[in-house]
Amino acid sequence: MTAINTFVTMWRFLLTLGPSAMVILLLNKGILEQRPDIVDEPHRVRSIRIEDLRDSYDFIVVGGGSAGCVLAARLSENPHWSVLLLEAGGDEPLLIDLPQMYPVFQRSPWDWKYQTEPSDRYCLAMEDGRCFWPRGKVLGGCSSINAMMYVRGNRRDYDHWAELGNPGWEYANVLHYFRKMEDMRVPGYDANKGYMRRSWQRPNLDIVLKAFVERLIIEPQSRRAVGVLFEYGLAKHTVRATREVILSAGSLASPQLLMVSGVGPREQLQPLGIEVVQHLPGVGGNLQDHISTSGAIYTFDSHQERHLLVHCAGRCSPKESVDAFLAGTPTASSTRCPSTRSWAFVSTRYQDVRLDWPDVQLFMGSYGYGADGGMVGRRGAAITLENYAEAFEPLLYQDSFVIAPLLMRPRSRGFVQLRSADVRVHPRIHANYYDDPHDMAVMVEGLKMAHRLTQTPAMAALNATMNIYEWRNCPEVEYLSDAFWECLARFYSQTIYHPVGTCKMAPASDPSGVVDPRLRVRGLRGLRVIDASIMPTIPTGNTNAPTLMLAERGADIIKEDWRHYTNGGW
Repeated sequence: MTAINTFVTMWRFLLTLGPSAMVILLLNKGILEQRPDIVDEPHRVRSIRIEDLRDSYDFIVVGGGSAGCVLAARLSENPHWSVLLLEAGGDEPLLIDLPQMYPVFQRSPWDWKYQTEPSDRYCLAMEDGRCFWPRGKVLGGCSSINAMMYVRGNRRDYDHWAELGNPGWEYANVLHYFRKMEDMRVPGYDANKGYMRRSWQRPNLDIVLKAFVERLIIEPQSRRAVGVLFEYGLAKHTVRATREVILSAGSLASPQLLMVSGVGPREQLQPLGIEVVQHLPGVGGNLQDHISTSGAIYTFDSHQERHLLVHCAGRCSPKESVDAFLAGTPTASSTRCPSTRSWAFVSTRYQDVRLDWPDVQLFMGSYGYGADGGMVGRRGAAITLENYAEAFEPLLYQDSFVIAPLLMRPRSRGFVQLRSADVRVHPRIHANYYDDPHDMAVMVEGLKMAHRLTQTPAMAALNATMNIYEWRNCPEVEYLSDAFWECLARFYSQTIYHPVGTCKMAPASDPSGVVDPRLRVRGLRGLRVIDASIMPTIPTGNTNAPTLMLAERGADIIKEDWRHYTNGGW
């Protein structure tokens, strides 16, 4: 029966490719014709001509993601400084501006397509037992392919950073930078747009898109980063930095670039033939992520209008979907971000509620894996066809929702490991979810809390009913027991796209540290890392806003450090 179900599921996916592609084409056409604010052709970022590349710049920023865009914009505010931004991807396509479309851009040319190493403890329902980790390969980075949720985090997160020996990072000091971002008053300029489209035409800022950085150039004798080697087209280019190289390639690529450039754990570099410039055992370690469990799907009886696009393959034509969306009808607006319609922070019995530092975040998504026929949800989570056929095919196109718990402060730590000296070869990602049993205990409590929400009178009125077919993953356990919830957690493990910590900020007394509190790489000159990889511990909530914050503060730190050398002052 399993083989038959899988065959039917596969053919249904193939048959829905046509209508799905038509929706995308019509949306793109509609935006071109009716939404000039999204097209924004006059302000779109353009690369310089490669023949106009200067021999040297004051600052080279590697990576045009969330942090890199902030840094390039802020550093180029000083007209006496020249700044080069190198981004491996291109400018964002039109449909990226629609948050509902973010899963479409996962596993696409705008995604680096990382995967974790196989495990027998998590992601058991996923292809090859691997968790799929999307990372944005586009100007704006992950902020361009995420669900556009802004969460500061908890004040205790940043106070804890300071307590770990990182002065200046306490909440009272970083709050200013959150408020600075929240004071954006230019309509239409937010995600890449808020920083780059207003600054890219400055004469002292050059941007090269589709520039693949291969290596940082570090002089062994002076122990100074003096430039980068990158590929553009079919040619390799070397460009020098007279002040600093700033690595903002993200929590996976930043440690990889450090290691292939000779900065990292000696025991990893030497077997691959990489000359060790600076032995830093912490590079690639301390990996943390907000693991979630997304498999607890609940069907319900809906008397309201169907959500747009989610059901379009089975219930409306592609043209009807696009027309409704562009017209801004209530049905269309309800899909602004249906997979994360609301969220809440809660404390389980393992967390002292008096601390006001919740250990679980609950996401309520307005559709489940079966509601869209698997075209978006199954593909984004990389659930196998076999598992989808067994557990979700019976709910095909039914109204459903999910309440997914996220583990806020995991005790488990993973690491990034080089598999090759070639930076084009993705590193091994050891997520190590649930290595610490406490993490699973908290996740089980989070799932039970989410289930209790579905038993409230309001949910009962909608006949909210859990998908019992997921029990097929572990039929030997008691239904709704702790073992049942643990089974779901191990099968339907899913990243919420928040890897951090692999270039840890720490005082000199911490041997696992990579950068100091002013974000300078230990033992080297002229090199900083400024992105989510420097976070010593993961914040309570979505990490994009904290990443923007640390880039804003990082830019100010650089300005402070160079103030007395800068012509004209500040």
